[in-house]
Amino acid sequence: MLNNQPILGIDLGEKRTGVALAIMPERMAVPLVVIAHKDDAELAREIESLMRKHSAQTIVVGLPIDLNHAQGIAAQKIRARVEKIKSVTGGEWIFVDESYTTREAQDFLIQSKVSRQRRKEVIDKLAAQNILQSYLDLNK
Repeated sequence: MLNNQPILGIDLGEKRTGVALAIMPERMAVPLVVIAHKDDAELAREIESLMRKHSAQTIVVGLPIDLNHAQGIAAQKIRARVEKIKSVTGGEWIFVDESYTTREAQDFLIQSKVSRQRRKEVIDKLAAQNILQSYLDLNK
């Protein structure tokens, strides 16, 4: 069962990371920001700042799960990166299956006739929104 504390959702990328925020108690995820970063140290500082700003202690991060429901090399890399980031930010980090979240966001933007340039600007935070909303929906 979820409490009413703010939660951040993250679509972790190599150079761009999407972030969403859960509006509580409504349990609605909204896209927040895309963080452009050179490395995980810079990303950790940005996430820590967002955690303070929004009083969030829980972070939901998407984890790529393959078609056999197994965690492959990509998932292992995400877990390793999260451990480094968590050592700076603290908080509770929760992994959820991110399968198709970016694709769903991309399809939505295409159907909405959003320009290619604008899609590139918002795709990551919409994927983060999908990741976070799936977590909220599963934990009602």
